[in-house]
Amino acid sequence: MGELRADESFEREDSLEREDSPETEEPLHRSLWRSHSALAEACLNSRFVRGIGAGTLDPAVFKKYVAQDAFFLRAFFAAYALAAARTAERIEVARRLHVLMQGVLDELELHASYAGKLGIDLDDVIPNDAARGYTDFLARTAWSADAGVIVAAMAPCMRLYAWLGQELLRGRQLSPGHQLASDQQLSPGHRQSGGRLPEGGAVDGGTENGCANAGLHEATNPYQEWIDTYASPGFEELAATLEALLDDLVPLGPVGSPPMADEAYGEAMRHELAFFRAFDE
Repeated sequence: MGELRADESFEREDSLEREDSPETEEPLHRSLWRSHSALAEACLNSRFVRGIGAGTLDPAVFKKYVAQDAFFLRAFFAAYALAAARTAERIEVARRLHVLMQGVLDELELHASYAGKLGIDLDDVIPNDAARGYTDFLARTAWSADAGVIVAAMAPCMRLYAWLGQELLRGRQLSPGHQLASDQQLSPGHRQSGGRLPEGGAVDGGTENGCANAGLHEATNPYQEWIDTYASPGFEELAATLEALLDDLVPLGPVGSPPMADEAYGEAMRHELAFFRAFDE
């Protein structure tokens, strides 16, 4: 099976639209993902993601990740809520945002259950620099920007995790020494320095469902359910829903991606990379 590049990782009705109308412009969500695909590749090649894919990540590191991700999710929910408040007069948009908000609430319940098994007190999480930087960025955007820019800041998280799950499921990882996004692509605050929690995913070497990438079996990759969750059609649908909302809220301008949306999207992608790198062993 051939590799799927970051800029080719998700195809839905967009390709059909281009076939029907050759002059149709590339949707905003595709343009933004393509522009920042090098950062997605760098996330795929991070030690944390490579460890998830190979099943070799230290369980103690995964435990830290779960705690930090729970902290992040609360800010992610708040950003959804503020976007919904900004679009209260557009009932259909508000309805879609509330569906996405319910998904975050469901994840927070999973965090609570999962944290109990791992001995994590979610009310006593001290955010690391990467998590704090990411949530501060979301808060600033949610309080100062319009709904379209807020969604532009949130879409990378969903798309990136869906793409990572799909790439790991098909067994694709870059070589350990290869890095496509250099530190020059990160702001100074990122260089020193979220995320979704899977439904399950033992970290003690237990058995998981399905087959791991590159020939690993359920008995050898304790993180297989993490991969399966984010590679699932259901998670892809959530990512696509948010991207469709982005396209609706931020129409393309005459010269391509609106600057504020592109800036917010790129900043979120840099925070995602910083978040993963914070767990480098």
